Amino acid sequence: MPLTRGRHTRSTVILVAASVLCGIAATGCASSPTAPPSGNSPASAEPAPEPSVALPPDPQPFVDLDCADMLTAAEVDAALRNPVRLLPAVQWRELGSNAGPASFAVRQSGGLECEWSNGQPAVNDSASKDQVGIVVRVLPNAADHWSRYADYYSVDGTEKLGCDTADPSGPCSIDSLFEDTWVQVAAWGLDGNGGQAARAAAMRRIADTVRRSVAAADANASTWSPPPGTIPVAAHRCDEFFSSTDVTAALDLTGKLYLSGMDGGESLIGAAWIDANARPCPWATPDGLGIRGGLRVLPGGEWAWNITRAADSAGYATVAIPGLAPEDGAYMRCSPAGNCTVEIVLGHNWVQIYLDQGADRVGPTRSALRTLAAKAVSSVRT
Repeated sequence: MPLTRGRHTRSTVILVAASVLCGIAATGCASSPTAPPSGNSPASAEPAPEPSVALPPDPQPFVDLDCADMLTAAEVDAALRNPVRLLPAVQWRELGSNAGPASFAVRQSGGLECEWSNGQPAVNDSASKDQVGIVVRVLPNAADHWSRYADYYSVDGTEKLGCDTADPSGPCSIDSLFEDTWVQVAAWGLDGNGGQAARAAAMRRIADTVRRSVAAADANASTWSPPPGTIPVAAHRCDEFFSSTDVTAALDLTGKLYLSGMDGGESLIGAAWIDANARPCPWATPDGLGIRGGLRVLPGGEWAWNITRAADSAGYATVAIPGLAPEDGAYMRCSPAGNCTVEIVLGHNWVQIYLDQGADRVGPTRSALRTLAAKAVSSVRT
């Protein structure tokens, strides 16, 4: 890849998947049983303490390029029906349904993620009429991943474009490969004037601009490694931290339960999960009905938890879990609707267990999460 352009300021902007686009672009998005609750929790919750061990710098993109230099505001606005703005990570991270450890996999793999939007949440087609925006993901070292994607979706060449044909300003996405870099552009609220051909041309213009910007940027020589002392975990194994029997007992369920790993499909997001060893594990019953709970892990992801905590720390209460080391920590919060998570920094890994049993079962939900957190700590620390 030619790398000739001057160096850019590095960006810490990161992206949560825009689920509105999943059914159109076949990008492998999977429904997330429940998203982490926003900070509406009991006032007695304590702020999470600062990390006791100095961490290495956060992962940096494989090229010195930030979002503002990848696409200009004028280039973005020209494609959309309304003006938007480049959102900082602390805002857009909370907009999607897949927030949590796995949503940082692209960045931990050396990739780039950016969102320009009007700030409306990406939910689904029927609830997304007010959404206007563009999302860009760039993943390096992705030639093998693209080959599997192309085979699976019968892509002839190095580009796949898809748009909602029912809505003239509905969502579109384009995936493409140049050299060994996978570029994905997703947009909703496109200017519908000119029909499908104009929308397709607008998507290709944006993708071309992103590719040129990436190709012209200087290579980033720095590489990221987990902090010294990080405990290796096999996050792709859903029984690494506790068994299905442990879950059914904690939730007082009868019958069989599967700790079903989501592989992301053949997609850029799925490829990043593989690269970062960060596959989510939602729980499911044999009849295919999902339980609103599961496990998400980012190996070496303490850095990502620190970003998350800084962006939205309200309502987290420190939880005493047997077996935690001094450099570890566990923090829990619940929304008024009963959506609860426990976030565990465990050997410099970020482990999230989430469960939603409804507003009338917050007490049992908290108890179940404490039980499963203790199982996870014991599995890793002993």
